[in-house]
Amino acid sequence: MRVLVDAYWWADGPPSGQMVLTNLVQGWSTAFPDDELILAVPASVDSVDLDGVDEFEVVRTRGRMHPVINAVELPILAKHYDIDAIFAQNFSPLFGRSAVFIHDVLFQSNPEWFTRGERLYLSLIPRLARHATSIVTSSKTEARRIRRINRRLQSVHAVGLSISEGLSSASSAAPSGHGSVSRFVLTAGRINSRKNLVRTLVGALRSGALSVDCPLLVVGEESGKTDAFGEDVATAVDQGLIKFLGYVSNDELRWLYEQCQFFCYLSLDEGFGLTPLEATFFGAPCLVSDISVFHENLNRPGVDFVDPYNVDDIAGAFRSLANRTRPTVEVSRRSGAAAIEPQTWGASATAIRKSLVSSELMEII
Repeated sequence: MRVLVDAYWWADGPPSGQMVLTNLVQGWSTAFPDDELILAVPASVDSVDLDGVDEFEVVRTRGRMHPVINAVELPILAKHYDIDAIFAQNFSPLFGRSAVFIHDVLFQSNPEWFTRGERLYLSLIPRLARHATSIVTSSKTEARRIRRINRRLQSVHAVGLSISEGLSSASSAAPSGHGSVSRFVLTAGRINSRKNLVRTLVGALRSGALSVDCPLLVVGEESGKTDAFGEDVATAVDQGLIKFLGYVSNDELRWLYEQCQFFCYLSLDEGFGLTPLEATFFGAPCLVSDISVFHENLNRPGVDFVDPYNVDDIAGAFRSLANRTRPTVEVSRRSGAAAIEPQTWGASATAIRKSLVSSELMEII
């Protein structure tokens, strides 16, 4: 089977989207070595930035905008290169056999979390999806959301996600900006309104659990619509109770997961929520939002749920987790890895491929 892969994000894209794309392609290649995967990469991307493409054929696209490339240029390339199917991210081709992976439609269910420009851009996702042979997404929760909001998109398959190969094989290394503290609480992810960082920080401060010897470390960079943190948070940063680390490498992120007192992720909603899954893989106790997708993917020992809108509840959960003894790194890592071992990128790729080639629809969950 010859598959043209939308690799628009391969070298430069949202971190989560880039990670899902590269790992799905590698998982597909491993699970189906006889398939030919052809990566469609924008002509503007320098070859030196294309890590991990040596085993694949690469073709160049000329357009600038991702939706236009996928809708028009990819199906034209597919005809030219005798392609059997196209695998696209978010934006479906207008014609030809294709599977489109829709990461989420939170911009439809909660438009207040997005800028007007983001909403206009993302609005093309459901419009183009009508032309796809198969629509896939990461979780059962997100599949239900897509179907509920978009009545013309009723055949949506949940294929799951796994831990990034780059992270799972990383070597632990302490980040330079953590201040050499031996005890800390960790949160990580893009900094925007949906990630609910303001309530997270206010609740953490209100708990009284933070100190110079046990600060809250914040990993991630601003992306999209954000909220102001306020004077209390600014003061806490000056006092060393909260430390913003920005971007960290996979080696550093693994070390932070393994060493933190606990990991918190109080997003208001997610399509899947891979970040806390990573934390549990490395054995970190987790405090997460009481939302459907986390009950789907994280309902296991070592994970506590809290109302992400209630600052007092967040404060109470922080106090409770701060007083618990975390298992040793080796014990917690073994239990965490075992908890999510069944899901692999190869299994996700297999589900996507099956949705493309089978004449029978997969079970709609």
